[in-house]
Amino acid sequence: MKFATIGTSWITDSFIKSSSFVSGAEIIAVYSRSMEKAEKFASEHGVSLCYDSLSAMLENKDIDAVYIASPNLCHYSQAKMCLE
Repeated sequence: MKFATIGTSWITDSFIKSSSFVSGAEIIAVYSRSMEKAEKFASEHGVSLCYDSLSAMLENKDIDAVYIASPNLCHYSQAKMCLE
C-alpha cells in the first residue's frame, strides 16, 4: 500500500518509522504547507515526492491512502478532500 502523509511533525515521523515494520507499506509522498519543510522531511525519510498543494498531491493516482497528521482543526476538511 502506498501512503502519503499530511504534516511533518513528530507523529508523522513516528508513523513513517513504524510503517517500515509493515510488509508492503511504502511512503511515497509528503505534504506540508511549506515546500521547504516538505523537502527537508522527505529527504530525512527517503521519500521522493513533495507537495505544498494538497489538491496536487491528491491528483497522484499512485497514492492508496493518506495519513493525516495536521492540527486537529484541519482534519475534517483534509479528510473530506482525500475521500472525494
